[in-house]
Amino acid sequence: MAKKVLSFKGLFGDHWNTLDEMLIHIEPLQERTMLYDYEIQEHVHSHLVQLFFITDGGGLLQSTDTKVSLDSPCLLFVPHHMLHGFIFPSDVRGHVLTMPVHFFESVTSNNKRLFSGFDRLQYFPLIDDTPSLQEITNLIKSIEVESAKSKTESEETLPLLLQLLLIFLLRSEKESQSIILTMDDKALRHYRAFEKLVKTNFHEQKSVQFYAQELLISSVHLNRICKTVVQKTSLQVIHDIIINEAKRYLKGTSIPIAEIAFLLNFKDAAHFSKFFKKKAGLSPREYRK
Repeated sequence: MAKKVLSFKGLFGDHWNTLDEMLIHIEPLQERTMLYDYEIQEHVHSHLVQLFFITDGGGLLQSTDTKVSLDSPCLLFVPHHMLHGFIFPSDVRGHVLTMPVHFFESVTSNNKRLFSGFDRLQYFPLIDDTPSLQEITNLIKSIEVESAKSKTESEETLPLLLQLLLIFLLRSEKESQSIILTMDDKALRHYRAFEKLVKTNFHEQKSVQFYAQELLISSVHLNRICKTVVQKTSLQVIHDIIINEAKRYLKGTSIPIAEIAFLLNFKDAAHFSKFFKKKAGLSPREYRK
């Protein structure tokens, strides 16, 4: 039996996701790490994506059997459900940008270069006194200023600033090659592949057996993996992704509920409404209000 993965819905140490309604949460790197004597256990975030901008002090990244020295200045991108832990020196300085997966995906999904460039654990060494480093530093300062404003005030600017930051990061590869870090934890690898398949195929509402066959594993093994990583069955994971997509349509568009039901491959609006209320606790109409 695979060892249970230490997982947080919120920031490290937070089992409740208080960031879901935020766009970007930014805090000094040393603020949270000093609470744990600068040593963060290996863990995953089930609903969050993170960018670590380390300006001084460096550190050590740990992921299963992989250890990577983080030499400042640098930036580390950590997707959700990616195992990572750290050992930092007490003089570490920098910022951590944390954002909900759905916000990050909304910013990158329409840009193929960004979507494919930021789906893995990735380390960006940066070089002192270069235009790219200055641009990245300025953008992170701008993000910090905007994220302190209300969501209404920042919902137009933060996606643009984040997109610019990601573009400058990809440009920085010309000065110093980024390093894509492989993940040796098989359960997490399988889980991320499963989640990616579901997000690609959920409109067709494929069965658990379909996904297991695509991953070349049994349905029982897929279920065991999901229980290990997110303490849910594989069917619950599929349903969660469908519900999250439904919420995105209800919240971010004016598409009629009957049409959303059609887009999500429900046989009719009544069936969709019943499914949504059972899983979300509100009817689609109530949720939209």
